[in-house]
Amino acid sequence: MAEPVHTLIVEDEEQVRFFLREALKREGHLVAEVASGEQALDVLKDRSFDLAILDVVLSGQVDGFRVLEVIQERWPGTATIVLTAHGSFESAVQALRDGVDGYLLKPVRAAELRRAVEEVLEKRARHRDSAPTV
Repeated sequence: MAEPVHTLIVEDEEQVRFFLREALKREGHLVAEVASGEQALDVLKDRSFDLAILDVVLSGQVDGFRVLEVIQERWPGTATIVLTAHGSFESAVQALRDGVDGYLLKPVRAAELRRAVEEVLEKRARHRDSAPTV
């Protein structure tokens, strides 16, 4: 049996968080969720995840891109998907340049979310498997 995927959802909209949580739980993920960037930074101090799904625009002082920076510095093995309602071609390109593994526009459908999650986790697994051993 495969290990469950530990997933962090960072989303300030309660309905979107609920949808993401339920869709991912149906796929066997162990889900932690927070409603702000500040809460995400607190959780990420001492806990790693296999996957993080980040809203870009969050209420409070810390946005999704700052959370992404912390994940990349502290937990570089974490796959990341940005979820935004304010997407554009330019923002998608910039997110990918910033090291995001996936980029989704709200509203997202369950099948689209599932496909993106599978793709980024497979990409991370291939990268991990091809990394030289020290």
